[in-house]
Amino acid sequence: MVEPQKEHFPIGELVSDILSTYQLKAEQRNIRLKLDALGMLPAVFADIGLTERIFQNLLDNAFKFTPDGGQILIALS
Repeated sequence: MVEPQKEHFPIGELVSDILSTYQLKAEQRNIRLKLDALGMLPAVFADIGLTERIFQNLLDNAFKFTPDGGQILIALS
């Protein structure tokens, strides 16, 4: 069992960084990646590594089920 190592971090920056790593894959399939973050979001208190893995899994699934030429939208509020 993994013991979460919680810390405060800006979720918008984390998701933006993750999306940038998926940008090449998106361009290869002509998929538009979009982040919709409403203003300044408060910091979250969570395990940054586990949170990153969750978003990566969500994006992997989104790519799996999004047709070429489609769009993937991540909305944070």
